[in-house]
Amino acid sequence: MKSSSSYSAALYILKKNCSNFLKKSFFKRNIYFLFIFSSMLLMASSCKPSVKKYTENARQLMLEGKFEEAIPILNTAIKKNSSSHEAYNLRGAAYLELDKFEKAKKDLDKAIKLHKKDYRYFYNKGRENTGRI
Repeated sequence: MKSSSSYSAALYILKKNCSNFLKKSFFKRNIYFLFIFSSMLLMASSCKPSVKKYTENARQLMLEGKFEEAIPILNTAIKKNSSSHEAYNLRGAAYLELDKFEKAKKDLDKAIKLHKKDYRYFYNKGRENTGRI
């Protein structure tokens, strides 16, 4: 795993330079510590799936007709980023396919509110309106 090897490399560097670490001035030790700490934070944050990854996975499930399975993934994406208009749109589209029009309306309204420039959101909103007739 790429992040695991990066983590191992950082630990190796830390162990190798540990004896020199105590000999350095206070300022240099703090800079060194900040570098190691920020590197570890960067590696840890790169291990978590991004919202985009969640929406891509959900989109693939929806293309396969697995709308029920896509909704929990989109719920996670929205929990991670409540301003993800794409996740709201996809969840609204999934609700449309499952004939859950009230939930679809809520999500599609939110997607449009967050990002008014994407025609797909208005298209899905129109589908929601015609689905209830």
